[in-house]
Amino acid sequence: MNLSPRESQVATMIGQGHVRSDIARQLGIGVRTVDKYIIGAARKKGVGVGGPMQRLMRYAILLEVEGWKEAAREAAAQTV
Repeated sequence: MNLSPRESQVATMIGQGHVRSDIARQLGIGVRTVDKYIIGAARKKGVGVGGPMQRLMRYAILLEVEGWKEAAREAAAQTV
């Protein structure tokens, strides 16, 4: 399945190292909406929401809270 334009936009922004709160602010949406786009994109690309997806979401949250950009990138690379 193809990603929606918004899912693609959010995925690109995450790949560029943007945190969820920045993405939400830039797009004028809530952080939970950003999370829904992340989950939707992952499902469409065959990455389940359990296991690797949960790990990616935890790292995305840590990235925002603690600035763990490198750890989040490594987790994303392992998930894909």
